[in-house]
Amino acid sequence: MSTLTANLAVLVVDDHPIVAHGLGLLLKDHVRCVESVESGEALLVHLHVSSPDIVLLDIGMRGISGLQALESLRLLGFTVPVVILSIHVEMAIVRRALELGASGYVVKQASEQELVAAIESAARGEVFISPGIPG
Repeated sequence: MSTLTANLAVLVVDDHPIVAHGLGLLLKDHVRCVESVESGEALLVHLHVSSPDIVLLDIGMRGISGLQALESLRLLGFTVPVVILSIHVEMAIVRRALELGASGYVVKQASEQELVAAIESAARGEVFISPGIPG
């Protein structure tokens, strides 16, 4: 566990419970705590009662998409760093996520080390883009 991530609370937003659970297991040795919610709508509600240090946000969810949720939370004034976690590798989607205020973009094919590096970058206020994004 790095000293940078050791005290971080991470909120995973993914509409597939098994994915959210797996991310929690993967991150438990790297961060202080991991919580999860299953929708963009639940993310917006959760941010009114909790203050995670980093949000890991899936793009393709039922209801409002991850990008719509990101746009909404920025319009509401939430400044929490958001790392997008997605299967999509199209540069247009990556650019849109960054325009909306994402701190990072990680493909779901990434390694554990890459995901942790993205979280560390977001915690430092830096932008991280998966090396696997063609561009």
